[in-house]
Amino acid sequence: MQAAAAACSYERATVLRDHLKNLKWLDRRMKDLRNAKKKFNGILPVEARRNRIAWLILKGGRLLGSAAEPEGTKRAMAAIDFLTQKSIETDRLPQTIMEMNLQMIIMSWFRKYKDTAKSLVPFEDAIELCQRRARGEPASSATSYSIAAESKTDYRIG
Repeated sequence: MQAAAAACSYERATVLRDHLKNLKWLDRRMKDLRNAKKKFNGILPVEARRNRIAWLILKGGRLLGSAAEPEGTKRAMAAIDFLTQKSIETDRLPQTIMEMNLQMIIMSWFRKYKDTAKSLVPFEDAIELCQRRARGEPASSATSYSIAAESKTDYRIG
């Protein structure tokens, strides 16, 4: 870029500057995705309609699905199976442009709302909560991990 400017090739220098800017942007996004693979795995509880809690299931910063926080034995057992499968599943790269864009949106959300990451519940803790619910133990018992109580920020989605 500097050589082009010195040779009075200002248009070429401008093009090179723009390419460099785009490469730096891409490098920052790739760094976000590498960090997401390590940091953003588990359940993100968010307040949904009618004061219910919805679980956003994240693996490597990718949204795998969402569901109402399980209540009752049957739903808790289904959640245990699903979360166990997803927690041991090997993470994969986004398969479509839509998946990649959604992952980028999720990462930008975590960049903007840094405290959101504190509400992310590891798969193991969510599975443990579901196991207690499957046994009929109340979520508010002293030994339970109440996901709803951990979510301190209102991320209303409905």
